[in-house]
Amino acid sequence: MNPVIRNIFWLLAEHGSRIILSTLSVSLMARALGVEQYGLLQYTLGLVAAFSSISFICGAEVLVPPLVTATPAERKRLLDNAFVLRQAASIVAYICLLLFAWAAEDRSNFLLITLMGITILLTESFAVVTAWLQSQTDMKPRAVLSIFSLTFRLAIAAILYYSGVQNIYFYALFYLLDSVIVAVGLFFIYKNKNEGIHFQHDLKYIVDLIKKGLPFWAALILMNIQARIDIIMLKHYSDRYNLGIYSAALQLLNLITILASIINTSLAPRYVYEQDDKKKAHKNTGAISMAMFLLAILLALIARILSTPVLHLLFGEKFNGSAPLFNKMIWTVCLIFLDSSLSLYLIRENKSKSIIVKYFLSLAVSCSAHFYFIPIYQADGAILGYATGWLSACLISIYFFVKNKPEASDTCNLIK
Repeated sequence: MNPVIRNIFWLLAEHGSRIILSTLSVSLMARALGVEQYGLLQYTLGLVAAFSSISFICGAEVLVPPLVTATPAERKRLLDNAFVLRQAASIVAYICLLLFAWAAEDRSNFLLITLMGITILLTESFAVVTAWLQSQTDMKPRAVLSIFSLTFRLAIAAILYYSGVQNIYFYALFYLLDSVIVAVGLFFIYKNKNEGIHFQHDLKYIVDLIKKGLPFWAALILMNIQARIDIIMLKHYSDRYNLGIYSAALQLLNLITILASIINTSLAPRYVYEQDDKKKAHKNTGAISMAMFLLAILLALIARILSTPVLHLLFGEKFNGSAPLFNKMIWTVCLIFLDSSLSLYLIRENKSKSIIVKYFLSLAVSCSAHFYFIPIYQADGAILGYATGWLSACLISIYFFVKNKPEASDTCNLIK
């Protein structure tokens, strides 16, 4: 079987399982916790995810391209040092999260954020193994691990739900256990295929990785804050009920937008990153982007039809207010799919400054829109801010994609 097709199969298996198993887990949690507590849990997850971006130094954008052609010795050196660097950054991220929570949250929220924030220390450092598997177009081990983790997660959620547990801290532990399973599993996947991650590091090499990863790091921080600023600002400028129904609608939307990551992750190494011909890479990126945009329209139409019964089935009558919100926000998937695909060429060409500019501007637009619209329109205002942010990101991506179109001379010089 073609490696790309095989990789897509396992990614679809993983994320198909994620859609089913994670959705069932979330459904049980939402029904157990109720609208307001569920909204608080999703806010905490969003806040943790936003601060975890600090640990994204030396991310996949830096690791995957060189790993595609690296020798075993080069691979080991790169991954060992990247692991140490990410772990150090994760510690900084966790400390920053605690400082923010101490200053901006009440004591009960602070304890919840402290507990769930521990996942930062486990997630990104071990994700270097995922970057290696991605570079080899071999996501089967990661997919099997993920399916096991999701099954375990669903089992725990079911036990808590049918035991009548409504304490939010038990569900926070649920996420912590999941991240422990994934981290340990990734470690053993790499150890079985290689000589393990021995945490060896070279300070000069790490400094070099920081220099390479710094521009992308800044972009990733901005991107992750932009992706979660809606939840964060809605919590502080609205009430917990609006936070809860918006979180349920967004949860369903995220199950659709994750397809963009699946497809781009599978196609990028072979059809964009490995292309020596810049013109060919640019053309492939354009073709992928158009296909993704059309796919997003189709998915949005289907989701728009099925949203009300699906949300009612998953979350129950208490979350009936989520359906109208979802029907409005679903069209943003077209922007998200298009933006994520157009970014592939910028990543290939190491246009980190362009990516930083894009997310800085889109974050500024998104924050302004949320700040203005949420106090007036509540959850609907968060949708306006969410859509405005992605629209600005998409328009800027189109501009940079057109601007960076290679001339015929670029290809000729490369051949020479």
